[in-house]
Amino acid sequence: MARNKEETEEKVLLLSKLLYMMSDHISYVSRKYIFVPLKVNRDYKKYSSKKIMTIRANPLVFNKSNSVDKAKIESIAYYSSAIFNFINVLEKKFTKSVLRNFYHNINSISVNEVKEMIKNPRTKGRYNLFNNIIYLKEKQVVSIYHELFHMSSTKVLGNFSYSGFSLYNRTERKSIGIGITEGYTQLMTERYFGNDSTTRFLEKNYGIENAKRIVGRSYQFQVLIASKLEEIIGKEKMEELYLNADLYGLVDELTKYSSKEEINDFISKMDFLHSNIKSVYEFSLKNDKLKRSFVEVTNFLLRCYSKKIDIEHGDVFLYKRDVINYYLNDLINFYDRYFSFSNEKSNRRR
Repeated sequence: MARNKEETEEKVLLLSKLLYMMSDHISYVSRKYIFVPLKVNRDYKKYSSKKIMTIRANPLVFNKSNSVDKAKIESIAYYSSAIFNFINVLEKKFTKSVLRNFYHNINSISVNEVKEMIKNPRTKGRYNLFNNIIYLKEKQVVSIYHELFHMSSTKVLGNFSYSGFSLYNRTERKSIGIGITEGYTQLMTERYFGNDSTTRFLEKNYGIENAKRIVGRSYQFQVLIASKLEEIIGKEKMEELYLNADLYGLVDELTKYSSKEEINDFISKMDFLHSNIKSVYEFSLKNDKLKRSFVEVTNFLLRCYSKKIDIEHGDVFLYKRDVINYYLNDLINFYDRYFSFSNEKSNRRR
């Protein structure tokens, strides 16, 4: 009897330490700066609830072909070598059933060069889902891998597009899931093409300047959140859902750890942050709504990850404390770097 009492007291003590640690890293951080005056408070892009789509299932459409028209790819001339490189990697890494969208789109893909993107001159690449066209700044071949992943994870049915973890209704101009999609697209790009093999390939075929820019420049925040989400879902399942453009399936996986209402709120807040994060990087935009949204996104991930650990490992409190501490580390560092008002970076001017 005494032994059971000691074990219970030890578990309570360990749980208390774990909760204290979690509070210190997340809840406390969210309160720490709540009454601090905003040093910079520029306008942000509002995310209207009227333009948010209801998440719907992706209808399964079978392809007539699961092969690549090599002559069609060769006709793309300057970019054909990079596209063949992409094709070879995907076909080695994934089964044909996972590459349904890839095979549906690859044989009608086009690449157009432009001097600059109309909406954002600094953007180096863009994929038009409805026309299946990749637009690239002149000779910016390194950007093609990110856009080819968009192509590989896109299905268009009428006015609806399913792409990665996003949905878009062209008629109503409603969308959801853009933030997670861009993060995971870049994560996949860096995972499969941010390596020495790709660097050597680019240097040999396109010159050393193109070989320098494959990793670490785009969507840092979105990649961080997508990677933390993948730790909850699992790499193989997450990649499959992404390539099948199955946001509905992602939500279904997350319902093991959270409610649909909380999941939808998380996805929408990611879209809001995605629309504004460049201002945070460049101008130290210290807007309270952005800060709160980041904390809420982090808290959602923490709740889901904690429940996953509970399901898989039960009452192993020391293990839970250690893995959660490791899980939170990058998120805390990001908060301290970009949202902490004590950071000297907040004194920078536009």
